[in-house]
Amino acid sequence: MKVFAIVQEKGGVGKSMVAYLLASMLGKLGYKVMLLDADPQGTNLRKKAINPELPFHCAPTGGDIEAAVKSCLDYDYVAIDCQPRVIDESYLIAASIADLTLIPTRPNGDDSAPLVKLIPDLEEIAYGQIRLIFNFFRGTIAHREGVDLVKRLLVLDALKSRIAIRSAYEEMSFSAIPIWETGNETANLETLALTREVLKIIGDDNG
Repeated sequence: MKVFAIVQEKGGVGKSMVAYLLASMLGKLGYKVMLLDADPQGTNLRKKAINPELPFHCAPTGGDIEAAVKSCLDYDYVAIDCQPRVIDESYLIAASIADLTLIPTRPNGDDSAPLVKLIPDLEEIAYGQIRLIFNFFRGTIAHREGVDLVKRLLVLDALKSRIAIRSAYEEMSFSAIPIWETGNETANLETLALTREVLKIIGDDNG
């Protein structure tokens, strides 16, 4: 079993969407996946309730992330959609047992500045590696410069894979369907590349 945690200082930066994308694509690749939803909004729990055919299992943590993960030993992968740091510090428990901790952020200094407080706490306790993942990426000069700025500001490596602003992701979230069912091949390939990069980082190169 491998565990990855998705953490953030605040909401609204695509944390739950990243967890959903990874859990869905890993399920499509044939892995047995549990998505543990620790976010008070329960976004991914609602999506699974709307569409039980999504290719992953989903459950709440019941306020005890460590116990929830221990109950998933027969799964290949466990994704933890953590509560934002502003709510509580349970994200530290997730990071302490995760093989990879992902921090979604937008490619600009204003959105990433609060992470200056988050990252030192993670680095002190994290079991596995920590990576930024840039979300809502437009590919403009401003956003490319923003990526470099954020990496310098936070002194932290980022995934090469980025999640662009696409209507397919909105359709996916609204309709509770996996990204490949939107018919947007670019978004599907983007998600597949993200998933394979995550698999490579945690040592499963055959993803």
